[in-house]
Amino acid sequence: MDVLPTAPIKRLALWNIRNEHDHSAPIPTIRVLHIDWTHESASYFNNLARGVLPPITDLSVRMPAQYAWPADLNTARTRLVDPLIVFLNTVPTVQRLSVANRLPFCSLHPHALPHLSVYSGPHTSILDIATYRNLTHIEFRDDDKKSIDVITVLPDLKEVAPRLESLSLPLRKWDEEIMYPTTDFFPKFRKLKILYDEGHPSEMRRPFSKCSSCMY
Repeated sequence: MDVLPTAPIKRLALWNIRNEHDHSAPIPTIRVLHIDWTHESASYFNNLARGVLPPITDLSVRMPAQYAWPADLNTARTRLVDPLIVFLNTVPTVQRLSVANRLPFCSLHPHALPHLSVYSGPHTSILDIATYRNLTHIEFRDDDKKSIDVITVLPDLKEVAPRLESLSLPLRKWDEEIMYPTTDFFPKFRKLKILYDEGHPSEMRRPFSKCSSCMY
């Protein structure tokens, strides 16, 4: 690990972090970073952020699975969510952000992540991340396999992400109603990807002509 800070590494993944003292110094050439977000890694990365971080463009954060979260929401906020918010406020070069598993909220500073254009994460975090940022692609994740009422989120998403060009949405059951608001709300919309468990699309006329790519 001692040689890592001088190695020309551009992609780095740090999984199953349990001891914040096991990591090396920051590697200035890193552009793509994948990390497990635990209480220990949160302490490490936020201590690291007090110095100069490399200009990371792609950041993937794997939050704990549902069963591994503290039962008390205030404890979860203190140990996991608040430290993540602090860290995201210190990586302004990130253009693509992915968050896996649970993230009940993520209220960033308005000036955080100014270059972010792509976000993939749980539906509970979508509006927080999209607000004040110029997102062009959003992927709703459903890692806990819960039913998500995506349609009810879209009117609010229209207000905070008017320049959206593409969406990836999970549905428990196929619902053609999803086709109409996605294309009506976003003038620059070009691509829609729908993942669903039950039902199937009917033979229908496309309710939109400006969407150049539709996958379902």
